[in-house]
Amino acid sequence: MSPAKKASDAEICRRLAGLVRAETLGLEEADWRAFCARMERTLCAPAPAGGGLLIHIDGAARGNPGPAAIGVILAESGGRTVREHGARIGETTNNVAEYRALLCSLELAREMGADHLTVHSDSELLVKQMNGLYRVKNEQLLPLYLQARALCAGFSSVEIAHVPRSRNRRADQLANLALDTPDPKA
Repeated sequence: MSPAKKASDAEICRRLAGLVRAETLGLEEADWRAFCARMERTLCAPAPAGGGLLIHIDGAARGNPGPAAIGVILAESGGRTVREHGARIGETTNNVAEYRALLCSLELAREMGADHLTVHSDSELLVKQMNGLYRVKNEQLLPLYLQARALCAGFSSVEIAHVPRSRNRRADQLANLALDTPDPKA
């Protein structure tokens, strides 16, 4: 395709929606169409005036399952951290902890009145499930996934992206600090 005829991201999304069948992805037709429409709106939307929030999340479990905690960082798009949160979440698996970190971040962003979010996670499973690339087969993760999808629907835009662990260090530190802090209940 010549540079003059280069397709926009929105046009690529429209073409992809016409080529890929919902059942190929294990989705209902209505869910696939709704997803494609949301993606197109997101790609065509102007950048948020306030820049939105950049969020880093991490979940940690020692033992898998074992004692678990979450780490969440919320920052302005310019990089200034506006909130950090680390907390124990009891005994669970690492994947559940990752979802609980996402849920916590979405709740905090909603409380802050944010409308546009970019969430970074080093959990490839969570990112691919939330972006519709993997189905959620685990019975323990499905309710958390559905809750996260419902919370995401309350924002104008939510982008969930995978980052290497090296670019998610502070969220990992917060989760591990929470695990290393003596439990006041013990």
